[in-house]
Amino acid sequence: MRKLIIFIATLLMSVTMIFAGTYSGGDGTSVNPYQINDLEDLLELSDSTGDWDSYFIQTADINAGATSGWNSDVGFSPIGNASTYFTGKYNGQGHTIDSLFIDRPNTNSIGLFGRTDGATIDSIVLTSVDFTGDRYTGGLIGFNYNSSTISNSYSTGSVSGDDYVGGLIGYNYYSSTVSNSYSTGSVSGDNYVGGLVGSNNNSSTVSNSYSTGSVSGATYVGSLVGKNYSSTITNSYSTGSLSGTNRYAGGLVGMNTSTSTVINSYSMGDVTRSSGNYTYFGGFIGWNYNSAIEDCYSTGSVYYTGATDPTDKGFVAYNDGGTYNDNFFDNEASNQSTDAVGSATAKTTAEMKCVFTYTDTSYIVSAGLDSAWDFVSNPNDDVNNDDYWDMDQLGTVNSGYPILSWQSGSDNEILKGAGTTGAPYQISDICELAFLSNNSSYWDKYFIQTLDIIAGETSGWNSGGGFSSIGNATIKFTGEYNGEGHTIDSLYINRSSTSNIGLFGIALGAVVDSIGLTSVNITGGNEVGGLVGYNVSSIVSNSISTGTVSGTSRVGGLVGYNRSSSISNSYSTGSVSAVSYVGGLVGKNYSSTVSNSYSMGDVSRSSGTNTNFGGFAGWNESSIIEYSYSTGYVYYTDEDPTDKGF
Repeated sequence: MRKLIIFIATLLMSVTMIFAGTYSGGDGTSVNPYQINDLEDLLELSDSTGDWDSYFIQTADINAGATSGWNSDVGFSPIGNASTYFTGKYNGQGHTIDSLFIDRPNTNSIGLFGRTDGATIDSIVLTSVDFTGDRYTGGLIGFNYNSSTISNSYSTGSVSGDDYVGGLIGYNYYSSTVSNSYSTGSVSGDNYVGGLVGSNNNSSTVSNSYSTGSVSGATYVGSLVGKNYSSTITNSYSTGSLSGTNRYAGGLVGMNTSTSTVINSYSMGDVTRSSGNYTYFGGFIGWNYNSAIEDCYSTGSVYYTGATDPTDKGFVAYNDGGTYNDNFFDNEASNQSTDAVGSATAKTTAEMKCVFTYTDTSYIVSAGLDSAWDFVSNPNDDVNNDDYWDMDQLGTVNSGYPILSWQSGSDNEILKGAGTTGAPYQISDICELAFLSNNSSYWDKYFIQTLDIIAGETSGWNSGGGFSSIGNATIKFTGEYNGEGHTIDSLYINRSSTSNIGLFGIALGAVVDSIGLTSVNITGGNEVGGLVGYNVSSIVSNSISTGTVSGTSRVGGLVGYNRSSSISNSYSTGSVSAVSYVGGLVGKNYSSTVSNSYSMGDVSRSSGTNTNFGGFAGWNESSIIEYSYSTGYVYYTDEDPTDKGF
């Protein structure tokens, strides 16, 4: 009898071990969670179904390479299955589990966690996973169910399965969320295959997350999410390449369906139809059914293997009742000239890298936007303050395309630099010059120009009004701009009823140095100059202007009205015309100094009888002009003068 009692007690202890573990510490409560410190603890958790409703923390990095030899070489047994879901909480505390191995091609719900229900999983890192399963296979979780929350976690390695396969989660279902997480591993499957999530279903959410690995499958294949059903994807992106063999494949999502929403997201990977003849392959989404896409962009190409590549799949390949607002695709990088369903506006690569494309609702630079995207610093027409987007102005994150403000490399700046003397903002193209023009909060900062700029397109800006001057009667330019010897060519302004017109409208206490305005075509009212309209207590040096300048009064080839200021080592060769106070270099020079400068353009009186015209300066009062000359003619519309040579 005694032996029988001992045997029964031993058996009961063994059974108890199946349902409850001891681990490296803790009691499984919220205040004293079980501690997962090594591979033995992880095995204990895998085997102890009775603990799957408890609290856990991981206290060290774990090398799980030995799992490749477990269970007759099929590897690790997932935590949570179809019989008993994991309903507890696991905080990895940023620690890694490396080289975890699972090879169960005929088993559903494969991952570190097989199935969850109302679980919370946070800050866990799976590196170099090697997972093979059947349905519901993910790098972290196979089947994530019923308001389960996944955050701050990621996986790398390779994941393969049949249906519902994802780099992080195979099936994200029923009000479950994934946030601040990512996957970089390769993913392959048949249907519902995604770089991050295979299928995001029934009021579930993916936010602030991304995937970068290659993805391959047959149907419902997306570089981020295979199928998004009655759910939301926001502030997320994918860059991995995708290959599909059947249909519904997209650079971000394969199919977006049943009142789903994708917003503030982008994709950059190429999409390839590797076989078959279906055409539901899109740069961003394969098929959008009765769902919304807003403030998104894509740059990836779409290819057909063994057939002629399409040219009309730039964004969404097939639309059925979908709605779209303010989306764009790169028609140069993608080799897609159009978006056949009208879901996005085609832009050049340069336009895609220009903040005006996403924030300019008044079409100063380009058309296609109804409501401004929400960027840091509120550029142009952006009045919102959630700041979802930032520009990759340094080109170190997205090669100059916009990035999400939570991404590494976001710096809350639209321009290169910091606007200080030691790190001035850098102006290198027409987009950045337009940004400076349109954002007066920057007009007290320091700038350098780093490249020559072609500004010919300004003739089409602002409904024909052209460029908007930097500095005006309300907010003056008070900063410093050093062109570093670079030029701005073909700047166009046509504002005959507006005063203070030039590249700089009003400069107050400013410094403008070493900049060349070539072939300008500038028309204004009063105080008009090729470089500065009204120069007050400011310094202009080492600068030039060529082209044509016209206005009403106080008009000059370089500066319209120079007051209590200095101009040195500069010249103008353009023609100048106005009604009064007109000069080849300066229209009116008051209490100022001009030195070592010249003008060579002709000066003409367009109407009236005013005689304040000069080859160099129209009016000079209480001022000094020295070591300077002029060669231009002076004309009146009736009888030309003979005493206006300088």
